[in-house]
Amino acid sequence: MIRRGHWVEGRPLTEAELEVLTAAADGLSAQETADKLFKSRHTVIAQRRTIQAKLGARNLSNAIALAYRRRVLQPPGVR
Repeated sequence: MIRRGHWVEGRPLTEAELEVLTAAADGLSAQETADKLFKSRHTVIAQRRTIQAKLGARNLSNAIALAYRRRVLQPPGVR
């Protein structure tokens, strides 16, 4: 589950960024995410970089961890 319009570092993650972040948290590769969301791989990679910048993360794994800690994402099965 994702929280829509959640503000991070003064800038909100967009719906598209939240979808990409969720796919990454589900373990999908950039290509798998692109195929699932009907985007180019290049777009997914660019959105991952933007997500990392907005969260102040060092890498994608760190971005996912920060998203869970800040409750931008919630673990599956948690309401």
